[in-house]
Formats: sequence, C-alpha cells, structure tokens
Amino acid sequence: MASGKLTPRQKMINMMYLVLTALLALQVSSEILHSFETIGDSLKTSAAKIAAKNLDHADDIKKLIEDEIKQGNRKNEKYIAEAEIIAQKTKEQLDFLESLIDSLYVIGEKDPETGKIKNLNETEKNYRFWMIGKNGGETANAGRGGGRAKEMRDNLNNFIDWANDWLSKHKSKMKLQYIALDPKDDPTIDKKNPKNRELLGKTWEYTIFHGAPIIANVAILQMLKNNVLNVQTDLLAHLETLVGQVPFKIDSLVLKDAPIANAVLAGTNFESEVYVTVMSKDIKPQFSGPGLKNNPGGTATIKVIANASVIPPGKSEGFQSYTVSAKVPKADGSFSNMTLTKKFKVLKPSFSIKSDQGLSLYRDCCTDIEVDPGCGANFDVILGLNPGKANQKPGSKYKFTLIPSGDKAVVSVSANLSGQTIKLGDQSFVVKSPPDPNIVIVSGNKRWDGVTPISFRTPFEVAVDPDKEFEKSHPKDCRYKLVNVKISRQTLAGGVEEITTIPASDKVDSKAKVNVNLGNYMKAPPQSGIIFIDIEAIKRVTCINTEVGVLEGQKYRQERIKRVTVK
Repeated sequence: MASGKLTPRQKMINMMYLVLTALLALQVSSEILHSFETIGDSLKTSAAKIAAKNLDHADDIKKLIEDEIKQGNRKNEKYIAEAEIIAQKTKEQLDFLESLIDSLYVIGEKDPETGKIKNLNETEKNYRFWMIGKNGGETANAGRGGGRAKEMRDNLNNFIDWANDWLSKHKSKMKLQYIALDPKDDPTIDKKNPKNRELLGKTWEYTIFHGAPIIANVAILQMLKNNVLNVQTDLLAHLETLVGQVPFKIDSLVLKDAPIANAVLAGTNFESEVYVTVMSKDIKPQFSGPGLKNNPGGTATIKVIANASVIPPGKSEGFQSYTVSAKVPKADGSFSNMTLTKKFKVLKPSFSIKSDQGLSLYRDCCTDIEVDPGCGANFDVILGLNPGKANQKPGSKYKFTLIPSGDKAVVSVSANLSGQTIKLGDQSFVVKSPPDPNIVIVSGNKRWDGVTPISFRTPFEVAVDPDKEFEKSHPKDCRYKLVNVKISRQTLAGGVEEITTIPASDKVDSKAKVNVNLGNYMKAPPQSGIIFIDIEAIKRVTCINTEVGVLEGQKYRQERIKRVTVK
C-alpha cells in the first residue's frame, strides 16, 4: 500500500485482493463458495496476528518512552499520545468493517449452531445492501450507488488521507495509496489491454459488489481489515524511528510468524513473515529455514510450495509443516538460538467442465470443453479420456476436444502445479450414438410424400436429412456421403431390373445428395410404374475426417431401399 518498495506481506495481500476481485465475475460452484469461506477465515486469522504484532510494537515503544521519563528524559513523551491516536484511528476502521461483516451475517442468515453463514451464494439482498440502500439506488453518486459500499470506500480512503497527513506532519516521505481504487486508477490493471476497456469505466463499488455472492464479500472485508492493519504497521514503524532505538531484554525474546493465509491451494506458495517480538535496528536476528529470505529491518519471509503429497487419498485437504530458526545476537557477544515449527493447510483444487455444445457426448464425435481448475489458479491442466482421445487446443491451457469411442467415457483431470502433477478427480459421461439421419427424396423442391407419383420427366434428388439438434450442436460431425445409389425398375412380371448405379458426389456435407434424371437412363416410365432406389452405404464423416458407417441393422434396410411410383 505504501508507495515505493512493498513488503512481501503487502505484495501477497495485494495479489490475493486481485484474485478475490477477479473471482467475483465467475459463476461459482459450491466448492469455490466454500473456498471463499476458507480464505476469509484464513485472512481473519492473519488480521488477528498482525493486530497482536502491532499491539506488541506499540507497547514496546510506550515502555521505552516510560523508561526515559523515569530517568528524567521527557523529550519523547508526546509520542505516547501519538501511539494511542494511531491505535484509535485503526480501531475505528476495524470496528466499522466488523459491523459490516455482522450485517452480512444477518443477510446471509447465521447458523446458530456453527456460527457460519448458511446462504453462501446470496446475491440479491447482498447487492441491495451495498449498492441500492436508501440513498438514490445503484446509479446514484456517479455509479457508486446509494448503499453501504460508497460509505465504506469513503471511510477507507479518508483513513488513508489521515494517515498520509500524519506521516507528512511527522517528516516522513512515505505516501500511502488509497485502499479502494477505481479500476482506472488501479496501477495493477493494464490500461492498454482491450479486454479491460469496459472495466476501466466501472467504479470500485460496482466492480466489488456487482453479482458477488455474500461469502465472497465477507472475504473481501477480511482482506480490507488486513490492509487497515498494515497501515497501522507502517505508522508504528515511522513512530519508532521518531522515538529512537527500542532496546530489548534477552529473556523476553519470542520467535513468531504471521502467515498471509493458513490455507493455500496445492502447488501455490504458502508465505509467512517471521520475526522476533522485540527487535532492534542494531541487533538484528538472522533467520534460517527452507524457502526463507531475510528482509531489511529484522524480519524474514518464508515461501514454501504447498505439496500435494500431504493430502491423503480421497481427501480434499492435508497439513504441511515447516520449521524456522532464528539466531539473535546478545549484548555480551553470544547468541540466543530459537526454533519455530508450524503447519499450514493444503487444499486440493476443485474443477468443473463446461461446453458450449452441452455435455452430451456422442461416440466418435468431437465435443469442445473447457476445464476450470478452481479458484482462478494458474495451473496447467492434464486431461485424459478413456476410452477415446482428449486433444488440447493449441495455445490454451484449459480447452480440449473430447472424442469418445465407447458407450461410457471417464474424463480424468490432473494439474501440473509448480512441477507437481496432482490428480484432481474423474468425471464420468454416458456416450450416446449419434442420431441417424433419414433418407428423403426431393422432387420440384418438395419432399416426396411417399404416395404421389413422381413425374418421369422431372429430375429428383436422393438426399440425407440429418437430425436437427445434432446438426446444430456438432456441425463438424454431421457430414455425410451416399455411396453407390443403384436405380432399378420393376418389371410387369414382378422382377427387378437394374437401370444404373450413380456414384456419390465428392462434396461431403450435412445434406449430402445425388441427382437422378430417369430420362438419362430410360426412354419411358417402366410399364409397372415402379422404380427402386437402393443405397449401398451411407457414411458419416467425422470432425477428424474419418468415415463411419451409419444406418445399420433393420433401420438401415428400411431406409436404404426406396420404392417410388413414377408416371
């Protein structure tokens, strides 16, 4: 939030804020709704830890000043009041945000037994609370609405104005960025990307609360509490520089950490800041551990890839441990060594499959699908189809073409997460046979009714009539050709005499046809008035240009031979 170089904690919080905001646009599943709930709980825990750290920091500053006063030095006495002002301003914002969370629990109906929101996917009442209100409706205030959203934005940004004014008055060059930024003012949004053109015309209020499920907004509010507390952290850090070095007693040292979130998706980074509760500019602890980086100012950041192997088979979550050590120099030149072992929850991503063609699979036909690996994570999806083929579309991580070959198909979904291959699950589909087309005779641009005699002198067509729904949903698989259309006539004695055989046209499409002009093969109608049209074979050409026989069995025998009356 501060201008200039951001701390790893703030970078992670900003990133999670963007992820939460982006997820509001999704049609979320039950699993994703519960992921919002899990993330919100983790952010609540993180806020509590930051608040405790800030309280310890403020108490250390006050104690130093009080010790100076006891020794007759009152030059820093005025900063006790400043620490209290910072605490009070922060508390006002946290109390305000907490009151809004309480309101959401009322709207979403709090379960008295679990304490959780029952209606996680509530959107209408949630939207009215934030954007409609009693002050002019959703279009009021230049699109900021008449609900509590604008009030919250004003409160948060007024808090930043106060904090920047406080920093300026106390000779700090730091300038904090507004917490609630409209997309056009948000430096994290690419203004040159055409996909963001519509977004840039929206307000912060609309972006956050339009169509959002109530549990997502609870998570957003918990995120905003973290942002407020980080402002307090920045102000206390500057207050400490005004007071001077804060000494410590070696018997009070405690190694602590403050995770960004206590539950993360497998394959993503778990990140935590580790610190010693009483720190000094001159006596800096040295931290060590896997994935750990020492930061300026006596803290360190640990970053560990969440390992899917800790998730038991058949379960959706597991726990992963990590250990951090700190080596703290003492006044006598020796060191105090401390070790901290903690664990965090690893969540297995959920997934969903969608298709513009619907999820009805047809044998030997192409169905284009898109796999959502859950929670917006940037995973490489690995797809299998048994029996059949699953071809990944070029240039896409999540789009595939399924070509099943049996009566049932199992789609196996895995994800490559930071070098780990994680099985997300299977989804079974019933595979149907493509609907058979009919064979029709068209004379004079009209379908022959099967009764009225056809004029001997009028050319007619033998054509394929495909199933309309199949043609609409799978046009690349709804292509046919007629093979060897044999024309015969019935003799007066009741026999059948072949006249000619017409090969199939080279053109293959959904309405394949051959043209028949009896005058080319006979000088006059048969004396019996009957001709037979016998189709040797009907082939369907698939999306991958292979040929498959259709109209097999009894229906084929009925369809392939047409008895036509001519005059």
